[in-house]
Amino acid sequence: MSSFCETSRLRVCTPGAFSRTLKQDLHCSPLVAALLEMRGFDSETEIDRARTWISPSLELLMGDVDLGTGALVAKEEWLSAASFGNVVVYGDYDVDGISATVLAVELARAKSREVRYFIPERHSEGYGIHQRVIASLADMGCNTLLVVDCGTKDGIVLEEASRQGIRVIVFDHHTPDNETRPYRVTVNPQIDGNLSGRRLCAASLLWAWAWLFDIAPRERLRTLSDLAAMATIADCMPLDLLNRAIVREGIRKMNRAPRPGITRLVRRLGLEPGNVNEEHLAMKVIPCLNAAGRLECADTAVNVMLGVPTMERDVETLVELNRKRQTISTRLAREIGIQREKDGARVLYGEDWPVGVLSGVASRLCNEKSTPIVLAAPTNGSVRGTLRVPEGGNAMEILDTVSADLLAWGGHRYAAGFSVSCQRWTSVRERLEELLGTVRIELPEVAALAWRPGDITLEEWESVDCIAPFGMGNPCPLFFFEARGDERTSPLGKTGEHVRLDAGGVVLLAFNGVALLERDGVCGYVFHPRIDTWRGTRRIQFILDHVVIEN
Repeated sequence: MSSFCETSRLRVCTPGAFSRTLKQDLHCSPLVAALLEMRGFDSETEIDRARTWISPSLELLMGDVDLGTGALVAKEEWLSAASFGNVVVYGDYDVDGISATVLAVELARAKSREVRYFIPERHSEGYGIHQRVIASLADMGCNTLLVVDCGTKDGIVLEEASRQGIRVIVFDHHTPDNETRPYRVTVNPQIDGNLSGRRLCAASLLWAWAWLFDIAPRERLRTLSDLAAMATIADCMPLDLLNRAIVREGIRKMNRAPRPGITRLVRRLGLEPGNVNEEHLAMKVIPCLNAAGRLECADTAVNVMLGVPTMERDVETLVELNRKRQTISTRLAREIGIQREKDGARVLYGEDWPVGVLSGVASRLCNEKSTPIVLAAPTNGSVRGTLRVPEGGNAMEILDTVSADLLAWGGHRYAAGFSVSCQRWTSVRERLEELLGTVRIELPEVAALAWRPGDITLEEWESVDCIAPFGMGNPCPLFFFEARGDERTSPLGKTGEHVRLDAGGVVLLAFNGVALLERDGVCGYVFHPRIDTWRGTRRIQFILDHVVIEN
């Protein structure tokens, strides 16, 4: 979505002399060299680091990962039994939890023929371990319980399961609290792992644990890396060297030998198997997989990933659910945006809001308005809320302040969720409103390389793949060119909200940009390229990100 950017926020970089050294020493394109220089690889001492950045070694990087003391305990627990007996994988309903569930199922099949999974229903049960489910496992003949993407705060319940003779192993990446001691066999780098470990999502942490302790052959784990890749992108984990290496490995696997269910979904979404990238996953594939848990049951997405016989029907269900989610989210975002502008409130509540879509709507409003926001709605006798904060805020610190009044809470620095009793909601709402008012908003700097779109060929942009994938912590490169005054606009699409900007014979696509391009005083444009594939033909497109205006 295009937006305004004032010149005070814009940092325009031009290729310097050192980019020529990078081009020569790294044997890369001039465009890649200029982008590396722009990102701080700008001296002789940075040459080796730049070389590692464009060619990260998964094997070497995994050697620096410390998942904490629980990882060794979990290894011993895993290897001590020749068979796991009747296995249940207990997961979560977002893409990280779904991917971790599928990965755990795949790994456990080497230890048992009886592997099932359970994911709570978001609306009726909510996140985390539910005591009634755990209590029924022993009666169901469960011998081994693998908990993924949850469980850190459920030590007491899991200890009870252990006392009933169930082997329990937890793989989680959520921050522990100071009140509940984690279960004794818990792999969670947030407890005592190093920085590389703490930056892993749940599926990647399970995958890394299996790699580090030879739980499965390396070649087998490479075929499962697509699960870690999707989860890393879905959970917006920072794309440092390790996560980039994992995502690159996973996307490579996805394009060479994709899962049957994912292939069907990719085709159904109008994408071409074999040419999927991180943007396709983030914008199209992951929202469909997420839609199952947000509106109905996450099992549908798990079935597609596992490739069960009903996967073709399940793919159609995912597509329909995602359309429904988009319709509901667009309507809610519009209504909530109007309500927020009218009331000036940051904490908003709706009696009939579906809780499954609130996190996406909150993220959208937070990003568009650069303001912290809480959206909440009633469900099953309590109130469930989602909190999003822009750069400068810390969602976990905010919820920790009111944690004594919450039934449950958890999440990450910029995104968190909670539940609270209806009786306590009013006081929690008032306190959250007060806390959000103290968040110091830091509008992020927009860094762009001075480079006109007409000077970026398809071949040059394909060369930039060596510094991909792009996402959190490794943003897609942006480019800037000055306005000359002869740019022309024309409608794009049927709604009238999108615009084509013709700049010297090169077209830029401005989504929701009609109002931006009608403004006077424009001094430049910030854009990014992308590759569009249609019937096997690749072409480069240019997307307008910001219209630059004077302060």
